[in-house]
Amino acid sequence: MIITHEIGSLAKPSWRVKPFRNIPLSEEDLNEAIKWAKRLNIKEEVEEVLDIIRKNLGNPNIGQDEKKKIIFYSSLYATRLLENTGIDLVYDGEQHRSEMYEYPIRQIEGFEFKGHVRSFDNKYYKKASLITKPKLKNTYHTEETKVIKSFAKKKIKIPITGPYTLVDWSFNEYYYNIDLFNVEENERMARKEFLKDMSFIIRQNIEDMINNGADFIQIDEPAATTKKNEIEMFVDTIYQTVVGLQD
Repeated sequence: MIITHEIGSLAKPSWRVKPFRNIPLSEEDLNEAIKWAKRLNIKEEVEEVLDIIRKNLGNPNIGQDEKKKIIFYSSLYATRLLENTGIDLVYDGEQHRSEMYEYPIRQIEGFEFKGHVRSFDNKYYKKASLITKPKLKNTYHTEETKVIKSFAKKKIKIPITGPYTLVDWSFNEYYYNIDLFNVEENERMARKEFLKDMSFIIRQNIEDMINNGADFIQIDEPAATTKKNEIEMFVDTIYQTVVGLQD
């Protein structure tokens, strides 16, 4: 049997985005929230967030507690949307997250952000450099997993950015080997050490997601196809990340 699921993110509604940019909510935002609540047949489930939007029309400074509830309900909308499509596995389309690189890197000690770089078209991200040994501050998909699990009516699949992509999109100022005269080999060994430590960090997150109810984990590795000479290194990294976790 083929299990159907959605693999990318979903656009965040305007009423989810604006409060976090200190942009006032409008009647249009409220109408959009009501329209989709009716389409998804969840109006009774989301009355609280509709009231929050109504109460804060024109307000650019919504409180933190209400912002947290906005994320919760945006997650509910997105999950119900995917449930309504009839697919087997559901998720909230990353309503809890900002993007796939900076979000996890900020939860890992040892990185220092250097500035924005272009990923593609008009899309930019803040690139970080590793300056000390990486260490997980806190598992960073715990709350997200718990929230989605609390209201999902189907099995859930949570994506996580993989170790290879996080390493490939970062600078390295920590790992090196001064005993080697071969620069290429020196760089290769430093990269392997970086990947090994990051695979352990991602593994800790995956274990936590499983323990909090994730039925499936999707490891996103968009950088994996960019360096053909590192395919073997990538495969070894994924193996270290998941070996022995769960069938």
